[in-house]
Amino acid sequence: MLGAGFDRAYADLESAPKRKAPYTKDGGPLVEDTNFIRAHMEANLGRSFVDGLDDAQRAASWALERMAEGTLPASCSYSAG
Repeated sequence: MLGAGFDRAYADLESAPKRKAPYTKDGGPLVEDTNFIRAHMEANLGRSFVDGLDDAQRAASWALERMAEGTLPASCSYSAG
């Protein structure tokens, strides 16, 4: 979304400090948690995920992000079980 290159890989949860995904290794220390990853990417690339969005779109984006973050992991684990 920010035009950055990346390699897709399976999460190695045994080596992640909190044993949780998502996390990123970007030439420095391991960055965990969606919000920290986002801030890290935006700071390093000088662009934001919400660039070009108006206030209403930013609010909707934030709301959707919070809802997905709160319910998606539980839904996925329920479906897998």
